[in-house]
Amino acid sequence: MTIVSVEKWGNSKAVRLPNNILSALNIQENDSLTIEVVDNQMILTKKVGDLTIEDLFANYEGEAFQTKLQELEPMGDEKW
Repeated sequence: MTIVSVEKWGNSKAVRLPNNILSALNIQENDSLTIEVVDNQMILTKKVGDLTIEDLFANYEGEAFQTKLQELEPMGDEKW
């Protein structure tokens, strides 16, 4: 367990996070963290950046997607 103190930083308060904690969680300078209070505990979580479609399907092992537009004959009044 690591104990840190709350200190004044301008008009706010701040907690310094030790390098060994940051390294263990792979948190870099300028990374975004979310903060929430649960059961009287403060929880900091590294915010995952916006995922690309490639990231989302990196481990997908299912059937390949069809990305071509299906060219079907109009059946009603939907002509373009």
